[in-house]
Amino acid sequence: MNYCFINGRIVSDAQASVGVHDVGFLRGYGVSDPLRTYNGKPFMLDEHIERLAFSGTMLGLKLPYPRAKIKRIVGALLAKNNPPVGGQEASIRMILTGGESKDGMGYDKRHPGFFILVSSLHALPESAYTKGLKLITREYQRELPEAKTLNYVEALLARDACKKAGALEPLYVSRGKVLEAATSNFFIVKNGALITPKQNILHGITRRAAIDCARELGMRAVERDIAVRELKTADEAFITATSKEIAPVVRINGMKIGNGRVGKTTHALMGAFRNFTAAW
Repeated sequence: MNYCFINGRIVSDAQASVGVHDVGFLRGYGVSDPLRTYNGKPFMLDEHIERLAFSGTMLGLKLPYPRAKIKRIVGALLAKNNPPVGGQEASIRMILTGGESKDGMGYDKRHPGFFILVSSLHALPESAYTKGLKLITREYQRELPEAKTLNYVEALLARDACKKAGALEPLYVSRGKVLEAATSNFFIVKNGALITPKQNILHGITRRAAIDCARELGMRAVERDIAVRELKTADEAFITATSKEIAPVVRINGMKIGNGRVGKTTHALMGAFRNFTAAW
């Protein structure tokens, strides 16, 4: 049996409920932040709480508890759910909404909705890291891209097209620039240097860790706009995300990236990141 935290209480998933008048449910007005465990310990929890708080401020929402208490709640949930179903590592999702609304629009900022969910981690298959992934481009820029809002309409609309194309997820592009994937940050490698968009994206925790790993390996990492046309000349590409870690991309639409295989730079970064998380 899994347990979660719902507005001040730890309850089983079977007993959990969200009010039908919560503006997160009625209007999608809220933010979330997912993280995972390594060796049973939440990975970069402080950074994820800070990003949740930042996303919340962009919607005028504040965390209802001090950060230290949120960390204690996460620890209690992990202990209550230990071990996760199947003995795997855990996936944790923190959610902050506007809370209950009397008219479907207004809400009381003093009483936000706050939830923490825990489940078994659903990681990519190992073949994704050895053979690489495919993405398909989609013209779109997220609203409030720096915030991790609850709006995933475009990502869900793209599911059928991704399935038909054999792609993991869409790669959002806008006005000739590459932005981010639906649930991941995006990088290309050119002449041994990492390049990743800096503006109009969500600044991922794993994205930052990948940049730090690259610099520790002596690689150059540049944050700048990437023109869509640059995909044709990229030597390698990869995505980063909590559940995906660093995952190679070998094809975008019908085009091979580089030689269509996992590149040596991406391979080195995957190893460095896994060494980093193994010691967490």
